[in-house]
Amino acid sequence: MSINVRTVQQILTSGGVVKFNNNNLNPVFCSAVPKMPSPLGVFDQYRMARATFDNNAITMTGVEESDLQANAINIVYEDNYATTGSVGASRLVYSDSFSGCVFYLYRGPMGYIHAVHASRASGNLADPSSYFAKRGGTEIHKWDSQGALSDEMLLKGWFGAVIAVVNHDQIDVFSVALKGDSKLRANRVMSVLDHTVIASGATEA
Repeated sequence: MSINVRTVQQILTSGGVVKFNNNNLNPVFCSAVPKMPSPLGVFDQYRMARATFDNNAITMTGVEESDLQANAINIVYEDNYATTGSVGASRLVYSDSFSGCVFYLYRGPMGYIHAVHASRASGNLADPSSYFAKRGGTEIHKWDSQGALSDEMLLKGWFGAVIAVVNHDQIDVFSVALKGDSKLRANRVMSVLDHTVIASGATEA
């Protein structure tokens, strides 16, 4: 079933809440791709999750990769590397901790979408472009968080995040500013920084 992008947009634009509970599950790693030194370091690192949308909140709860009810993926950041995760249609992509990193979406030769959180540690971007070019991937979206949040925002404790709704017919990518709310144990949406619509979606998972 497709994810209702209007519901997601309403939650984000109304200052709703985004919560990811890892459920004490470790990220999934791809053992087939060696963890090479930056800038060659591109490898899978993600958590699968079940996402719900109610009470003005997007709530994601970590599940095993084999869970057939999983409808979301969290691309887990790692310093000096570009971390990735792949999805088909009817999935939500989430990644946070952006304060200079770059978020990419690539379309693979089989129609799946590959999301990337590329670190920019000490000003050096872990650029994944050659990695995906060699594997037949095509870049369809790029959001550079460098300068996207003002110094004032950063001093307030805001940080960047991306929420992408991947459906069969289109992909909506929301770049947002979040701030942690200790009482809710979640992140409050402070601002929608960008909304990009890609007029072609993904292969069904």
